[in-house]
Amino acid sequence: MQLTSYGSDGMQPPIDLIIEEQMMPMRDGVKLYTLIVRPANREKVPLVFLRSPYEGIKPVYQETCNWHYSAFKSGFGVVLQHCRGTARSEGKNLTYQQEEADGLDTLDALCALPYSNGEIYPNGGSYLSSVHLSYLKHAPKCIKGCVLAVQDDTRYRIAYRNGFLKIGLHGSWFAKMYNKKAEKNYTDDAFRMLPLSGFSKAVFGEDVPILDNLLMHPDENDPYWQTQEGGGNFVDALNRLDVPVLLFTSWFDIYTGGVIDMWNRMPAALKAKSALVITPYDHGYTGGNGKTAYPFARLDDVWKDCCQDWANFAAGKKDTPDFVELGKVKYYSINEGKWITADHINEGKTEKIWFLNSNGSLGSTADTGEVSYLYNPFAPAPFKGGCCCNFGGSQEQDPPNSRYDIKSFISEPLEESFLMLGRSHVKLTIKSDCEDTCFYVRLSRVHNGIAYGLRDDILSICKKHPDYTPGTEAELDFMMDEIAIRFFPGDQIRLDVSSSAWPHYVPHTNCKGLFALQTQAKVAHNTIITGPSALILHTEA
Repeated sequence: MQLTSYGSDGMQPPIDLIIEEQMMPMRDGVKLYTLIVRPANREKVPLVFLRSPYEGIKPVYQETCNWHYSAFKSGFGVVLQHCRGTARSEGKNLTYQQEEADGLDTLDALCALPYSNGEIYPNGGSYLSSVHLSYLKHAPKCIKGCVLAVQDDTRYRIAYRNGFLKIGLHGSWFAKMYNKKAEKNYTDDAFRMLPLSGFSKAVFGEDVPILDNLLMHPDENDPYWQTQEGGGNFVDALNRLDVPVLLFTSWFDIYTGGVIDMWNRMPAALKAKSALVITPYDHGYTGGNGKTAYPFARLDDVWKDCCQDWANFAAGKKDTPDFVELGKVKYYSINEGKWITADHINEGKTEKIWFLNSNGSLGSTADTGEVSYLYNPFAPAPFKGGCCCNFGGSQEQDPPNSRYDIKSFISEPLEESFLMLGRSHVKLTIKSDCEDTCFYVRLSRVHNGIAYGLRDDILSICKKHPDYTPGTEAELDFMMDEIAIRFFPGDQIRLDVSSSAWPHYVPHTNCKGLFALQTQAKVAHNTIITGPSALILHTEA
């Protein structure tokens, strides 16, 4: 089939294209739908490679041709493949598990095409990035450059935060993706069942080992996370490459901390030819879909055709990429409207400390008191937006102390401006009448009386104090992921403390032991000791 591309606006000089569809066979005989589009005037072409489990990438030929105009203009072909068991591909989709073998088989097939020049450029965001991370540990020689967005290489962090299952990803997303063409009985409330080990039978009508086993291993140090089922084949996969890698994340993406950690773990030689970009958005990292709240932040405005520009650089078609500096992080400083280039995300050089006081204030001095509340795991406290650990990004928060089990601490209006930079943390001294429970903290910026969620963290007592005695005081230290955001005079800082965050995390039962096997839950009476409890922000003037 032949078509002509006129660009996404339909106004560019025409490029004649050849379109080919294949049902590409994998090693076990399953065939995957693969669409290959290439310029008609090229005998041999490098290939931009995308794999997707979503029906969004489908054979709408003219739309596909127009969308990838910049690739064709640069002399590249584009490969779009449906993952196993999704859309037009055969087989059963088992999330994550088949992508390594299917990806390697597809690379071999693509390199064998008579019009391929043997150069492949993987591209994708979120799960479309995971499919490539699954095989990059093999460092295939045909890979000459990568663009990987909004995805972590550590499966534990994708699934858990300090032992708490993240409902957003392994809830509705997993339920939708697993055995995608089958019916499911899923709502978020399914995560309230006890024991949670019965989840798969209730939702899918069958045992699902890739989820059932995950529920049994909430400890990041468990050897399970080094197995292939636990994502061990993903970890540090990039570090075996010797080609330019472009990473994207956003300050309010579910994978913010993980992508930054991937960058920090890169070997110096690889980092020197790579770059990381951090936008101010959420999982929709480009700023598209009408997201224009941040000036000069949308990738279409500051680095149009960024993915193809990077491919051109990696292919040697240009000496340096646009917008970024090699070996550097380019991040957007929220509320400053500007992009900053740095080696990595440094902590601010100054610590600002606000103490939690019994009257609900955040102050420069500490009082001696207690703030107590009842936590009922059968009625978990709701919070809007996932900040940077779950989906939903930064959203307007409910009023302070909106429920009996949410305690809000608020500063006086700020007198001076400062930049919150890097990781900050919360130190709580607490006690409970249960042998185990959890505490949740959420940091917000209050601007013109409206609170916007920024960062959060969750931690159980037994995570740090395995032999906790009910009624005794204990210290918990919450570490929040990196951010760069400026506070202005008149702004306020708000810290909410609770013991749940629905629908982001599975509610703690207030019982000790492996949560997936617990058959009962009970009410806890939890207390914050306000004297030593404090919020510590790393800042710069």
